[in-house]
Amino acid sequence: MTGNQGDSVPACDRVPRPTQVVGHRPASSAPPPGSTERAARLDCDKLDDQLKVIRQREHPDLKIGPHCDDPYTCPLHDHCWAFLPEQSVLDLYHGTKKGFGLLDQGVILLKDIPDNTKLTENQAIQRQVAVTGQPHIRKVRLREAIGRQGSIVAFNAKFEKGRLRECCEVLPNFAPWLAHIKGRFVDLLEPFRSFDYYHPKQAGSASMKAVLPALTGRGYEHLAIQEGNTASLEFLRVTFTEVPKVERQRVRRQLEEYCGHDTEGMIWIFNALRKL
Repeated sequence: MTGNQGDSVPACDRVPRPTQVVGHRPASSAPPPGSTERAARLDCDKLDDQLKVIRQREHPDLKIGPHCDDPYTCPLHDHCWAFLPEQSVLDLYHGTKKGFGLLDQGVILLKDIPDNTKLTENQAIQRQVAVTGQPHIRKVRLREAIGRQGSIVAFNAKFEKGRLRECCEVLPNFAPWLAHIKGRFVDLLEPFRSFDYYHPKQAGSASMKAVLPALTGRGYEHLAIQEGNTASLEFLRVTFTEVPKVERQRVRRQLEEYCGHDTEGMIWIFNALRKL
């Protein structure tokens, strides 16, 4: 880029300096002398580095690592991670740092983790099922987790009870009812989070989206809405924004199908556990 007189202008000079921002700040909140200039120089250095990368004909040859999700998930995350097979060391439960360390050693698969590697109890279970290909089951603990009578079954009961408490803040007449039933909750998440049951297809996750297909063979891929974040966003969109009536009805049907699948899925999970 060149200036009006043909002089070369550094790339970062195209970005306004903080001192060029319109307006003023009270004297009491003014930055320390020189801090604005130092920040501008840092921004320019970063921008110049980014422009150098953009101008390259080939993408940088970088290993995957924690930086792929820090501070935000990179748009090319799935592309760069596509080489990872199922049952990779990055599926280790609460073991991201350990997983990347194993990758650096050339260990990619859970089943290939060396015997002398320090693993938590749950991570050791993951390695075991990757080697055997069979689920890990603690039958006694599973029976205790299911409960015997009068149970209110939820998947992640803490989350569900939290939402009920919020509802009672808006509708306080229901607060006594909630106080009466909250002790009857049975959390179907517990046996999976505690690794009383672990299937290799869970890929290190105890979420219902991982557990349901692993345990029952039934997933969410046939639904228009397949996970909770999309469900929440779609509900907000058709409830609080201007959308055609037909669109609102269509999304509500899809939400009912998704929520119904979640509810029926807990029955499928419960019945599958009882057969173990």
